[in-house]
Amino acid sequence: RKILILNGHSGNDPAKERLVELANQLDGLKTIWYSWWLSHSVEAVAQKNELKPFHASWLEAFPFTKVCDLPLEPKNPPHYQGLLSSKETKEVFGDGSFGGPYEVSADIMNEIFFCAYQDILHLLNFE
Repeated sequence: RKILILNGHSGNDPAKERLVELANQLDGLKTIWYSWWLSHSVEAVAQKNELKPFHASWLEAFPFTKVCDLPLEPKNPPHYQGLLSSKETKEVFGDGSFGGPYEVSADIMNEIFFCAYQDILHLLNFE
């Protein structure tokens, strides 16, 4: 038995705990959790293009996920310290972006998508 989870949001991370429980119950179960935005291949594309992969920034602006026009100017990363309440988080981050450009060239986004796709094809081998 094999399970490959293609995770698209960090809010799903608590589900990993349940997968550990399943692995303890089902002998031989193989699981892989793939969060594409944390992969080394995606990180390499970001570094090559001197981009930081901030939350709700260019990294999430695929043509098929955009629902409106995005700001042209990059956002300065907000400064904060410690844990924030939900109200404080909204005050600090406003639109949800943690900083950087909201959008980059289609070529970069296509490369990101292709790298994640290649990762997934490799992970399907469960090696």
